[in-house]
Amino acid sequence: MRITDIAKRTAASAKRGSLLVTAALLVASLVAPVAPTLVAAATPPTTTFLLAGGFGSPEATGQEFGGQFCKAPYHCQNVYYFNVSGSANNEQGARNLDAAIRKVSGPKLVFGQSEGALVAEAWLRDHNHDATAPSPSELRFLLTGNTERKYTGYNTVNPWLGQLGFVCTSSGCGTPADTPYQVTDFCSQWDGWCDWTSDFRSAMGQTWIHINYANVKFNDPANKIWHEGNITYVNNPTPSWAWMGPDTVNRAHPF
Repeated sequence: MRITDIAKRTAASAKRGSLLVTAALLVASLVAPVAPTLVAAATPPTTTFLLAGGFGSPEATGQEFGGQFCKAPYHCQNVYYFNVSGSANNEQGARNLDAAIRKVSGPKLVFGQSEGALVAEAWLRDHNHDATAPSPSELRFLLTGNTERKYTGYNTVNPWLGQLGFVCTSSGCGTPADTPYQVTDFCSQWDGWCDWTSDFRSAMGQTWIHINYANVKFNDPANKIWHEGNITYVNNPTPSWAWMGPDTVNRAHPF
C-alpha cells in the first residue's frame, strides 16, 4: 500500500471519529438538564426584591431555597403590600414593586411566592413593553407556588374562580407569553396551588408543600425544566410523598 493511500485512510478515519464525538456531544447537550436562567451569582451585587405570599412575610420568601437569593452577592429588600387575595391588592402590590425597583440601580431580581408571584406577574403585564421600565438585561424574576402558572396553576385550571375575585387583575392573568424579561417559574410536585391535578396529593400539598420551599434545592439535578420564550418552567419532585403511590396524572404540559 502506498504511503499516500495510508495517509488518506488515516485522515478519513479521524474524520469519522470526529463526527461520532460531535454527534455524541450534541445528544448529551439535548438530554442534559439545563439550569434555570437567573441573575448570575457573581459581582456586581444583585438586589433581590421579596414579595410575600398570602398572609405571609417577605422574610419567609427570602428563606426559600436555603436563603441562597439573600446571600452574597444578593442583597434582599422587602416589598410590602396588603397580601390578602384580591386583584386590587395585587395591583397595588405591583405599583409598590414598580416604585421600589426604579429606586435601585444595577442588577435586580424580583422573587415572589404564591400571591407575591401574582404581584410580580401583574407588574410584568403592566410593563411588558414599557420603555421607561428597567432593562431586561438588569431585571429578572423568580416565582414559586404561582397559582396563575401556565398549564397547572390552580387558578389557571379553574378559570371560574375569576367570578369570585381570586384570579387576574385588570391587566389580565399570568406571565405574558412574549415578556422580554427572564422569568423562572418554579413549582414543587403536588404543590396544589401551582401543580393542581386530580392526584389527591395536590390537595394535601396546598397546605404542606406550598409553604415549604426552604429546603428545596433550586438546582436539583432531578428537576424537570422547560423553556418557552423567556419563561423557564421548573418542576421539582417531592420524593418524600412517593410512598403514597405512583403519580399517574397526565399533566397538561409538554414536559
